[in-house]
Amino acid sequence: MELTQRIHKFKQTFPNSSDSKRIIVSILDGTSKIKSEKLTFENELSLDEI
Repeated sequence: MELTQRIHKFKQTFPNSSDSKRIIVSILDGTSKIKSEKLTFENELSLDEI
């Protein structure tokens, strides 16, 4: 299941919850950080040329 689908389901399960908003923001921040680090490693190791 895609991340966006999981987040949508999470929002439906816990509507209007400040905790759910905090958790979702944390998940999105973590995902963004992982993507950024992945790009950095790909560039450093020249994986994009393979």
